[in-house]
Amino acid sequence: MCGDGNVDPNEACDGESLVGSTCMTEGYGAGTLLCGPDCKLFVDGCYTCGDGIVHMAEACDGSNFNGKSCQSLGYGGGSLVCAPNCKSIDTAGCTPLASCGNGVQEGAEQCDGGQLGGQTCISLGYDMGALGCTPSCTLDTSGCETLMCAGQGEFCIFDENNPQSNCCPAGVKDNILGICDFFICF
Repeated sequence: MCGDGNVDPNEACDGESLVGSTCMTEGYGAGTLLCGPDCKLFVDGCYTCGDGIVHMAEACDGSNFNGKSCQSLGYGGGSLVCAPNCKSIDTAGCTPLASCGNGVQEGAEQCDGGQLGGQTCISLGYDMGALGCTPSCTLDTSGCETLMCAGQGEFCIFDENNPQSNCCPAGVKDNILGICDFFICF
């Protein structure tokens, strides 16, 4: 019977018992493997950094930035770099817009000086803090703070009495729904 904590012959797992299965035994390089409510392995939290596919728990993979570019992120041009662990995108290779620095937000600039385009830390999904503008006219969120909670694709603890548990609200850490499902936050 699925859900009794014992892995029966027709089940791949049951509850916390994964019968020795890991993301690696399932053909992935890393991540968190879980057992779904149907007693089948839930691999959405698994990924292989370097396979060129942006999995749920990755921000990028190699040269695949999931449609993002320096221009779509508010820069004038340049090249994005994927972190070696596929968890973040480095924008250091991006160049600022030509009009950047004149104190007027224009074109594809996210901000310019004190002009933040009406954005705040809270409107960007953070819980508190002071939003700034970088010299390359992109929003500087280093002064923003968020709750200690799991985001999309990260392991979190499910509490059926509190669907938010330690999952971030929608919009924070790329969390889409703001709920925790199968112990992985989406």
